[in-house]
Amino acid sequence: MAEQNPNPTTPTPPTNPPANPLAAPQPAPGSGDPDAIVSALMKALEGRQQRVERSVTRDMAAQYGMTEDELTTLLNNHRAEKAKQLSPEAQQQLNAANARVQALLLQNEVTKLGAAMGLVDADAAIALMDRTKVKTEGETITGVQEALDALKTGKPYLFGTAAQQQIAQAWGQQHGSGGGDDGEAAFRKALGLDVKK
Repeated sequence: MAEQNPNPTTPTPPTNPPANPLAAPQPAPGSGDPDAIVSALMKALEGRQQRVERSVTRDMAAQYGMTEDELTTLLNNHRAEKAKQLSPEAQQQLNAANARVQALLLQNEVTKLGAAMGLVDADAAIALMDRTKVKTEGETITGVQEALDALKTGKPYLFGTAAQQQIAQAWGQQHGSGGGDDGEAAFRKALGLDVKK
């Protein structure tokens, strides 16, 4: 027969107490598998974090006069927005890639439009042109023609003209490298080449 508790106001503790539901699960004795230990640890931490989050959400909802569902929705929306944001390193890489693409678009547009205008050096033009009005939106670049027109007015030596071609031809004639058969014959003779007849 079971013993009777002499003091009825103090309960008798059970012979097999239930496991503490807040305690972390204990690995089996003698289990030394690191993966199993880490898995059990992660499971315990996640469970504890969820319980703490529910408790804090309940307290904050009461404090701000909201329901737990409303506060949970706000929290989930905030987490979703934060997940969309790039890390600073990824954002920096993206900005660098965009800058390279814009530089290539500008180079292509200056080369294309500059060739029609007689531009001699596209790299020099890009370095010297006023880019305040040059705008890039996606793959479209605008304002390059205006910038090149202003550059041609301010620095005409960057663009080939008929006068510059005449000067180059005259210089070549003076130095025996161009302009007529006599100049070419003298040039070939100076180099020890056969003179064309």
